[in-house]
Amino acid sequence: MAQAAARLNDPIGHSPTMSWLLGGLIAAAAIAVAAVAVVGTGGLAAAAIIGGAAAAGGGIGEVMSTMSWAPKEEVGNITTTGSPNVFTNSLRAIRAHLDTAKCDKHTDTEKVATGSGKVFINSWPAARVDDKTTCSATITKGSPNVNIGGETVQTDDMHAEDLVPTWVHVALFVVGAGAAVVLAGPVVAAGGLIGGILGGMGGGWVGGKIFGEGSDGQKWSMLGGGLLGGFLGAKGAGLWKPTSVSPKAAAPGDDVHPNADVGRNPFTRTGLPRNTDRLVLNQGQKPTCGQNSMAMIMDTLGKPVEVGALIDRVPPAGGGTTMPRMVSLFRTEDVKAMAWTGRNVNDVAKYTSKGVPIMAVIADNPKANPPGFLHYVVVDGVTTRNGVRVVAIRDPHGKQYFQPVSKFEQHFTGEVIVPRNVSVPRRK
Repeated sequence: MAQAAARLNDPIGHSPTMSWLLGGLIAAAAIAVAAVAVVGTGGLAAAAIIGGAAAAGGGIGEVMSTMSWAPKEEVGNITTTGSPNVFTNSLRAIRAHLDTAKCDKHTDTEKVATGSGKVFINSWPAARVDDKTTCSATITKGSPNVNIGGETVQTDDMHAEDLVPTWVHVALFVVGAGAAVVLAGPVVAAGGLIGGILGGMGGGWVGGKIFGEGSDGQKWSMLGGGLLGGFLGAKGAGLWKPTSVSPKAAAPGDDVHPNADVGRNPFTRTGLPRNTDRLVLNQGQKPTCGQNSMAMIMDTLGKPVEVGALIDRVPPAGGGTTMPRMVSLFRTEDVKAMAWTGRNVNDVAKYTSKGVPIMAVIADNPKANPPGFLHYVVVDGVTTRNGVRVVAIRDPHGKQYFQPVSKFEQHFTGEVIVPRNVSVPRRK
């Protein structure tokens, strides 16, 4: 397709990378802030959600800014010297390799690096709108009435636009990776990172073969491959070792090891008596505290389900059932459950304030590595008994009790599974 002929003093432009990066960052952060406000998330997890969204939004904004349809930011113009004997609209015509532009984003004078493969001026390719300089800037304006056709040929090496300082990329990576570690744990974060890198590379390679190197199709393929690879990598890592504790630690619900029997449950020794008409189950000697806790919650929600069916659907693995697998199990029953880390008692009180129970993870010593006994329990709420603030618990070891907040805080790992789209039916 013919393009307008380039002339001396015509402008050049770069992708609006930094401004779109910042725009994507701000927009994504604002959406995350609103989401956090709606769901009531607080503390470190809220910061991680906002930071992770901002980093992702910034990265997507940067990629979008390089698409062919993205408007260019004017950064300079063609300054020297133009053809001495060929003129377009009374201005010197521009030639690849011989003529140069001044770019405000880069310190060096940049040569015009591409031009027409069919039209030559003084033996060099004639430059047109959309031809590039050695800094990958694009000629953005040309003659209103003179067009030049021909395939694009390159006469000089070009380097990437490099419009975002390295420290910005490093900062976005650190924030994004840190957010992933806080929200999903180091193993899931690593799986997502590796999957994203491999997916992006694969998508870029396939897109380059199909759509051409540097094309919008290749960029979309790279972005889609990175997102898909990151999702699959995180999902796969989550099924393998998804807890947010050290990889050396046991998984929540790990009741197989000798230190995980009911006698090691710190809450059964300190709980205050509690009576409730809500279902209480006993897992026995099997590492199925997750499935039993879910069955208790489903019964409270008016959606009873057989524990055996849950175990058949998602059997315990490695001595227990991990949080992502429990979330998936909830969703097979049309309950949109969310797994969170870094929670505290006030968060637990907020999640259960409307009567909907949640699952929480307790441990002998949450700060130890490994933490010893790990166990799911059902939390029905946070209340006060005889002047003492307590947590109402149903334990799949066949017990129910009120646990003083001071004791609960000693053994609560900060990990919870929260049903989000449900309510407790009214009693008849």
